[in-house]
Amino acid sequence: MPRSYSVNKYKVNLSSTEREELTALIQLTEVPLGSLTHARILLMADNAEGRGHTDNYIASTLGVSAHTVGRVRKRMVNEGISSAVNRKPQPPRPEKLKIRGEAEERLIQLIGTQPPPGYRHWPVKMLACELGVGAETVRQALRRLSGITTLRRRGEE
Repeated sequence: MPRSYSVNKYKVNLSSTEREELTALIQLTEVPLGSLTHARILLMADNAEGRGHTDNYIASTLGVSAHTVGRVRKRMVNEGISSAVNRKPQPPRPEKLKIRGEAEERLIQLIGTQPPPGYRHWPVKMLACELGVGAETVRQALRRLSGITTLRRRGEE
């Protein structure tokens, strides 16, 4: 059974204004699902009027883990309502890019060459085989490089 430590450590006490904001947010149509779930978690965890539920109850009701409920509570108490409802943007991770430097130049060079017989352009899987990496890695690199290759092709013509 998951521990429900955050119900005691991180008590969510919403003001009436915050409760109204969260209720209005839930009624909007174009809000990310995660934000809606986090808003519901906060409303159910609200202890201002003594009606706060346990993490396990909230988790089972909303179909999330008790750990998620605990994280949302913690972010609400430590960072505020906006941080608790909205996802943090992921930082860029350039060290995770597998196609850089020479491999990137090789990819650009391959794209500029004649595709294999029977193809109008290079298939991603064939590019991946040529570079010795996965197809998803090549797809991401192509997406990242699309502006660069377009500019180079225009300049070369």
